[in-house]
Amino acid sequence: MRILELNLKQGFVKLLPQNMEDLIDIYKIVEPNDIVSGLTTRKIKIGDDNEKQIKKSLFAKIELEKKELNEDSLRLLGKIVSEHEDIPVGSYHSLTIIPNKELGIKKRHWKNFQIERLKKAEQRTEYKALALVFDREDATIALITNKGYSIIDELKGDVAKKDALEEKENFYKTIASFLEKKVEEIKPDNIICASPGFYNDELKKELESKAFFSKVIFAHAFNPGERGIAELLKRSEIQEVIKEQRLMQENELVQSLLLNISKGEKAAYGLQEVYEKAQIGAIEKLIINEDMLFSDESSSVEELINLVEGMKGEAHIIECEEPKRILRSLGGIGAILRF
Repeated sequence: MRILELNLKQGFVKLLPQNMEDLIDIYKIVEPNDIVSGLTTRKIKIGDDNEKQIKKSLFAKIELEKKELNEDSLRLLGKIVSEHEDIPVGSYHSLTIIPNKELGIKKRHWKNFQIERLKKAEQRTEYKALALVFDREDATIALITNKGYSIIDELKGDVAKKDALEEKENFYKTIASFLEKKVEEIKPDNIICASPGFYNDELKKELESKAFFSKVIFAHAFNPGERGIAELLKRSEIQEVIKEQRLMQENELVQSLLLNISKGEKAAYGLQEVYEKAQIGAIEKLIINEDMLFSDESSSVEELINLVEGMKGEAHIIECEEPKRILRSLGGIGAILRF
């Protein structure tokens, strides 16, 4: 989640949800009579012929009446309150919110726990990596998280002129030393190195002896600098790495639950048993198969999440298929306990 604007004096917040967990947080925060806003499309009649219609993109504000959480989106339904030449005020419309689509929320009064939930979602980092785009003279280094990327440094190599026989320094060794310091400081999940041509081979020679080499991924980049970083993030193999990282984290959670169950300590599973533990504040980590949020028991699950978070526990929604399958065998819900 990214909080793009926070103006509590005016009761307005602008958000950029980035995954399903963010949509769930928004679902729990928005209430009837809130004014929600964002880009949407609506069918508009052309002339007097009711059969001739076009889809038009517009910015709309609605007063919320109903909300609906789907498997990949959040639907907000209410009456239009913004002036627009093609839509009369008071007509019904819905906003469909998906990851990476901005949403505005205006409330008469924001409750403290609602703001805390948004800030907690913003601090939630699913993935952290260093990305390096380089050639024989320049290197740009960025930090990648689930919120996007930021350039953290740029290096310049002191290379020989075209008529010289040798470089003044080994620029790849300089890059390797810099990465070593940053890995120690940031502790990334991966280090992604990309360059045009054969420069990857030169850097690889300097990195092979480093303790973090197993985390290094080499890729190709056509563009230098920040353009190269942006290009890198669009590549399918990098997207796959990010996806795999979430799978690893979810597997780790579910395996920790299974380990506690096998030991017969600090674990609960199944809706009824977990709910009983939540009532006495015993839950440290609540682990929920996302399918439960769309089942007949969804209202009970939502109540459980509120109960656990109200007692300083963590709620984790499992989205990847393999850990979901394991959790399904436990009734779709489990908990790692404090006591």
